Amino acid sequence: MRDLLSPPTDNRPGQLDNRSKLRNVEDLRLAGLDVTDTSLRLIIRYMPSLSKLDLSYCNHVTDQSVNTLTAAGTTTRDSLTDINLSVCNRVTDQSLTYFKRCGSICHIDLRYCKQVTKEGCDQFVAEMSVSVQFQLIEEKLLQKIS
Repeated sequence: MRDLLSPPTDNRPGQLDNRSKLRNVEDLRLAGLDVTDTSLRLIIRYMPSLSKLDLSYCNHVTDQSVNTLTAAGTTTRDSLTDINLSVCNRVTDQSLTYFKRCGSICHIDLRYCKQVTKEGCDQFVAEMSVSVQFQLIEEKLLQKIS
């Protein structure tokens, strides 16, 4: 992941761009891959325009991963609109607390996450209703009401 995201290392004449070639990526689908928190930190650093992220079936994704994505000072905290964490069995209701930090989040897919409860989703909808209206489209699938 580091090699893919890091700036080019070649020193060809006229090659002055030291930014990641993937810096303008907005939609990233990593379903089923061994994505770690280290990988997520690289994604945050080198993909500042990321708005849609699919991490479904990623067994290493945890609440800490969501905390990393939504932490103060990260680009994803403001740019992330759509996240798919379905079948990420190490994600719990705690992640919903972290998603409250994301000002642009519109769609959160937590279907088939064994440790996410309907009560946790209902609480998220209730607490967010003060600022942004969310609804449960189906169990553990949250969407912002336009």
